[in-house]
Amino acid sequence: MYLKQIELENFKSFGKKLSVPLLEGYTAVTGPNGSGKSNISDAILFVLGPKSSRAIRAGRLTDLIFNGGNNKQPANYCKVSLVFDNKDRMIPIDDDLVRLTRLIKLSSEGDGYSSYFYVNDRKSSLSEFDMLLSNARISADGYNFVQQGDVTRMVTMSNLERRRVLEDISGISKFDEEILKAQRERDETDANIDRISIILSELQRQIDQLEQEREVAMTYLRTKETLVRSKAQLAHRQREAAEADISSTQRQIGNIEAEIRKLRDRKVQIAERVKQLDESMVAVDKELDAKGGKEFRDLKEKIDAIRILVARSDDRVANADATMVDLKEQQVALKEDNDTTSSEVRSMISQYDEKAKLLGRKVADLVKCKEALADVQGQISACDTELAELEKDIASKEKDVRDREGVLNRQGMERERLEGRVQRMEADLSAVDEDIKAQEFGVTDLEWRIREIKDQDRGSGKELKGLQEEYLQKRNAESRISRESDELEQAIKALHRELSRLKAEEEAAGEIARGYNRAVRGIIEARDSRTIRGIHGTIAELAEVDPQYQTALNVAAGNRMQAIVVDDDEVASQCIQHLKRYGFGRATFLPLTKMLDGRPRGKAIMAAKEAVGFAIDLVKFDEKYRAAFWYVLGDTVVVDTLDRARRLMGGVRLVTSGGELLEASGAMVGGNVEQSQLKFGAASKGRLEEVSAKLDAAIEASNRSHEELRQLRADMLALEGRIREITGAGGASSVTLKALEGQREEIRSKLAILRSEREKKQVEMAQTAAAVKQLTESMREGEEEIITRRTGRDEARARMEKLAPKEMSLKLKALQAEVADLTGSTSELRSERDTLDARIKLTQKRVEELVAAQRQTEEKLSKLKQDREEAVALAARSRTELVALRKIEDSMGEEMNGLRQKKESIFREKTSLEGERDNLSGAVETKGEIIVGLNTRIAQGQARMKELEEELKQLNVEVVLPIPSMEVLRDTIRQCDNAINTMGPVNLKAVDDYEERKRRFDELSGESARLEAQRKDLLRLENELNTKKKTSLNKVFEAVNFNFRKAYAELSQGGEAELIMENKEEPFQGGMAIRAKPKQGKVLRLEALSGGEKSLTALAFIFAIQEYQPSPFYLLDEVDMFLDGINADMVARRVQKSSKTAQFVQISLRKITLTKADHIIGVTKQEGGISHVLMRPNVTDVREFQPELRIPDEKMEEGTL
Repeated sequence: MYLKQIELENFKSFGKKLSVPLLEGYTAVTGPNGSGKSNISDAILFVLGPKSSRAIRAGRLTDLIFNGGNNKQPANYCKVSLVFDNKDRMIPIDDDLVRLTRLIKLSSEGDGYSSYFYVNDRKSSLSEFDMLLSNARISADGYNFVQQGDVTRMVTMSNLERRRVLEDISGISKFDEEILKAQRERDETDANIDRISIILSELQRQIDQLEQEREVAMTYLRTKETLVRSKAQLAHRQREAAEADISSTQRQIGNIEAEIRKLRDRKVQIAERVKQLDESMVAVDKELDAKGGKEFRDLKEKIDAIRILVARSDDRVANADATMVDLKEQQVALKEDNDTTSSEVRSMISQYDEKAKLLGRKVADLVKCKEALADVQGQISACDTELAELEKDIASKEKDVRDREGVLNRQGMERERLEGRVQRMEADLSAVDEDIKAQEFGVTDLEWRIREIKDQDRGSGKELKGLQEEYLQKRNAESRISRESDELEQAIKALHRELSRLKAEEEAAGEIARGYNRAVRGIIEARDSRTIRGIHGTIAELAEVDPQYQTALNVAAGNRMQAIVVDDDEVASQCIQHLKRYGFGRATFLPLTKMLDGRPRGKAIMAAKEAVGFAIDLVKFDEKYRAAFWYVLGDTVVVDTLDRARRLMGGVRLVTSGGELLEASGAMVGGNVEQSQLKFGAASKGRLEEVSAKLDAAIEASNRSHEELRQLRADMLALEGRIREITGAGGASSVTLKALEGQREEIRSKLAILRSEREKKQVEMAQTAAAVKQLTESMREGEEEIITRRTGRDEARARMEKLAPKEMSLKLKALQAEVADLTGSTSELRSERDTLDARIKLTQKRVEELVAAQRQTEEKLSKLKQDREEAVALAARSRTELVALRKIEDSMGEEMNGLRQKKESIFREKTSLEGERDNLSGAVETKGEIIVGLNTRIAQGQARMKELEEELKQLNVEVVLPIPSMEVLRDTIRQCDNAINTMGPVNLKAVDDYEERKRRFDELSGESARLEAQRKDLLRLENELNTKKKTSLNKVFEAVNFNFRKAYAELSQGGEAELIMENKEEPFQGGMAIRAKPKQGKVLRLEALSGGEKSLTALAFIFAIQEYQPSPFYLLDEVDMFLDGINADMVARRVQKSSKTAQFVQISLRKITLTKADHIIGVTKQEGGISHVLMRPNVTDVREFQPELRIPDEKMEEGTL
């Protein structure tokens, strides 16, 4: 393959159509300065070259269009075609000739232009050019093309740049791209890990919070389930019992009804028999009347009356005996019930007495506490009124400060949000401007769209599928990041709440703050409100100590505990200015970058061996603060007692566990140690900073998420447009000119919309910026107002500290707490005592009722006994009288006696039957009443069953067998009710919330683990790629160094040269030097060579690269410019030799070079400023056209002409 022809049209100084034929071998292009010979090189580079127009010596691509020359009739386009002989098919096109064409055309509407590429007159693109030429091993960015200045640049470049030349030709840029891609992916992975970590932290906090609520809820649900199940089982049991009772009652009614029928049948029989007996009695009476007369009838009537009286008396006795049996049984039952109830009363009275005694003791304690409280209150009553007012004022001011800080924080967040919105609007405006520019260029490109669409129709299906898959991936990513963004917003809100809570707690506690002076409090507030960055905290905040050494270390540190540790002196300066600005006072600052660590003195070391140790060693702190703590504590030694300190004193600073201080000078300080509010490690600053840092990280992650979402949505929008474009191009072959014009109008309409949108965005951005400015001003005023109110609050605190006796205040608080505790205890005991009292009264009332019932039973028994005795006596008297009357009756005659006995027999039978009948009537009546009662019982049972069935229906629980006894179930229900009542309010939603949070936590944990694994894989990939990159560079270095040695030896006729890596182990951390030893010279670095030697060495390096990357075509533009005749001749010979295997085109003014060329092309500039080309193939003597091309003479070696 070789370049067969160059076709130029309106390119630079070639102001018309021109064809420049080329042949294989070595072709030289020459001509006077300014003739346009290098424009041929530019023409080749224009088609094959890089995307930057500066590589072809033009400020803009439109500068390549012929400017009209002297006639000043400029063209509106330029066009260059390179025709390659492709018989060997090095260019992957099945044609013997391949024509690569590039066209630049000016826009008719302004200074814009359009650029077009063609392959064999078919519309193409730069990317296709790159692919075709890459297959042919031609690259204008490599060293196939050596332009003017490349040799000089090779000489003047640094060792680092020279090493990068090898990187370019080694192809390791692909590794760089892959490494950069891996790094970008790793950065994205790290950002995702950070974002997920924040979300996981918030989810973990929520899970921890919900876990306890969930356990309570689960316990509640389990208890509730047990309760419902037990209620259902009890209802089931009760229903079964009701059913059994109803069935039993129904059977009982049936039996009783059967008995009633039998009794009624018997009554009928008795009535019939009594009737018969009455008739017999009447007959006997008539007979007696007939035989006995009136006297006998009177006797008979008297006997009958007495006999009836005896029968009735006997019945009374029998009934009394039966009733007495029942009453005695009832009496026994009442006694047992009374005994049990009385026992319960005695037990409750015992409990009542215990509670009453305990209550008495608590009441006595309460009275004492109240007396002590009244005494303390009396002692501080002198300042009570002002203190109360001050406390109220301080609380009001603290609330006001917190409220205003909250407003300020919200304003700060709003300002950050608006500032981010302004930035996004600026990015949106840039995107709109880009869209406008793209649309403007689209209008000019419409004429070429049909052919482009036709060429792309074949590949549009595959592209569409790829675009749709990419769109789906981005949509899934957008959904995922959107969800994570929402979770981040929730985390930010939670962290804001946590931060506000911590600040509120710190303000409410106030103990440590009151231990600081006003200046330190002002700086701490500036840190917490993030007004000043770089403040670590006070010495007191940054340390932790064992409580047993607290007093000693407090005394040893003294006021230096309030010293404030900062990053550097710049932060300290800002803090000092802050104190001056607001008049807070003075404070000590310890800049970490300036603090000096120290070493203990010899005497201190000796003393420490007999003591507890150095004070600084008894304090726990971050090692980065050691110099600061040395400033505070120095080599102070802690000892256990004053006696030991006295033995060690002199030349060393000592402090005892009790707080006595012995200075190195011999001074001793001691006495009572006032309990200081300021202690090591007492502040909540650590948690505040932790939450604050988490909040900053969450906000940063949220901003990144919003930016990712914005970019994703922009990409999705672009993909949607491209997909619509492809899907709408299916009928491109039938698109007419009218459709194209309509499309152009549509684009113009879009342009108008975009411009309108830009104006709206500009207005909106201006409004947002104004809102930011207004918020900033409002925040400044708010900060000033907060500072004023803090000052007022601090002054009120100071006044209160002066007024309030501290010990009395503490005692007052303790007594108030004790009174409150005792009041609660006594109230609880009273409640329990009253409950017992009510239960005792109720139970005693039951005992009284039982006693009354027993008394009534006794009375009934007594009356029954009396009635029985009277009935027995009456029966006895009646029987005696009856015996006497019978004797009289017996004396009245044997016949009459027979009748009387007969009548007596009839009477007894009748009396017996009548008694039986009466009993039967009573039994029927009683059994009827029993049936009525049983029917009522059945109705109640059925109603109860209905209630139980409704209860079971409402409980809606399947009753599982076996079912415990009703007593066990009632006990279970009672326990469940008690358990539920003691739980209080239960958050049942906590169960679902916990499960949802846990599921999301596990999901994100898995994602985090996957990302961590991905991160490790990416790190491993980076390491592997760096290793491959290093191996590739070393391989290229060895090959190019070998070629360089050979090329330099050839060009310098026996000289030596080599390439040297400055860092062989890590070549990318150093450069690459060149050392050369010219023939009969000494070894020198490239920088120390003469100008010609430098150029020769640089050319040797270029030839070495070309030999490493052989190409069928080379272009050299005046590379021999700075060489002397001998070296120019050696370079020409080298090119001549290489042209046997590749095509070389060299632009040169050197006669000595032209003599080695196979073919010469001369370029001259004619009148009118248009370049002209002369072709001289197979040149034998350059002198033939030396005058025409104005080639200068120069000294040449023999035999060169």
